[in-house]
Amino acid sequence: MLGAALSLGPGKHAPAGTGYTALELCTRSLHSGEDFERVQTRFIAPKVSPLPHVWAIRHDAARVTVETTLPALGHARVAVFREGLGCTSAPPE
Repeated sequence: MLGAALSLGPGKHAPAGTGYTALELCTRSLHSGEDFERVQTRFIAPKVSPLPHVWAIRHDAARVTVETTLPALGHARVAVFREGLGCTSAPPE
């Protein structure tokens, strides 16, 4: 896991990766109804490697939160689903 974190460099790409992941998971799973785990492993993880080694993802029927498990890369990103409006990136609470 440390190797994955080191390969992220100073963490400058972590916010983009976590934001992309949150919005894509929200859109493909909450809005479109695709299987959450399938979207995560098949479509998103390959695009944001090595982030999947250090991310923590929480979701429910209306929100996806993605952050890293390492304090130095703690860039939480949130995407919120609203019926009729789709998914929107939002600041973490």
